[in-house]
Amino acid sequence: MPRSSPTNGSGRVADPPGETVPPTEQVTTSHSGSYTSGVTAVVADDLEVMTQAARLHDTVHRRSVADAKRLAWFVGFLALGVALATGLDETMAGIEADLLEGFVRIPAVVAGLTVTAVAVLFFVLALAAPVALAVTRRRRTLLVGGLGIVRAPLLFVALRNAVPVREAALPDEARTSFISEYPWPPSGILAAYAAAAVIAGVDLSRSWRRAVWVGLAVLALLRILTAAELPLDVVLAISVGGVTGAGLLLAFGRSVRVASPEGVALALERAGLVVESMEPLERRAGAWEHRAHTDAGPVLANVVGRESQQLDNLYRANRRVRLKDVGDDT
Repeated sequence: MPRSSPTNGSGRVADPPGETVPPTEQVTTSHSGSYTSGVTAVVADDLEVMTQAARLHDTVHRRSVADAKRLAWFVGFLALGVALATGLDETMAGIEADLLEGFVRIPAVVAGLTVTAVAVLFFVLALAAPVALAVTRRRRTLLVGGLGIVRAPLLFVALRNAVPVREAALPDEARTSFISEYPWPPSGILAAYAAAAVIAGVDLSRSWRRAVWVGLAVLALLRILTAAELPLDVVLAISVGGVTGAGLLLAFGRSVRVASPEGVALALERAGLVVESMEPLERRAGAWEHRAHTDAGPVLANVVGRESQQLDNLYRANRRVRLKDVGDDT
């Protein structure tokens, strides 16, 4: 069921019923004339109502500051990967050898079944993911993700040839039953997976994003376990994929599904307001704002995602439990 919550003038969700809330009936002047202000409503953009009809949401493409920050983070991670594969190769070899010692006692049968199961699951998901994106009409993500999957391994190979990546022998005490004549997955697949994870992550919920990155960690572990020599390019491959994915998102922009005026109107009506008309406003501070003319007066609606709504709920909970009139707030 869609919900709307009144907010105060600062943009935060207003105090819950029972606390003092300043009156909002006042005359405000804007470019469209004078109007009597109502409450500000926060409408979640991922509520069930938004999926009932295509007209209830619009898809826009825009660049995000978050992608620029993510790109800068992966560039720093790339510098670390280059250092671990070259000058700090002994440190990387020591870390991997210590990691392998924890898997020495695993039987060969279990090791073989584990690698086979992960490989089968990987290829099934690799085939299913494009189909899911096509069915859900996320074609832009599909195209950009495909470009990242192709470019990331190529960039990794080029960088690996340009940087003198050293090799380290595998100590006898770190030899496990996972070692294979054909190590899997190759580091190029790690780069492609990382690029796809960054690009597709904008369309995934927090739980799915976490699952995708856990999958990458599993693949990186198998890359180390199945190699006859210590692979020093694992961090390098993942960082190249991350830089590729973040760079493509920054170049092409991300697809964002936002609530249309009709969707906001329906959410407000289900919250108990009678909406007479909707007026889209300019986007400010990342919020897609609308002015709804209702029987209770004009209402300003900010469309926020589930994570933003959770932050607002946390803020309100903090206001309820903090101590007052005893010095510093707790």
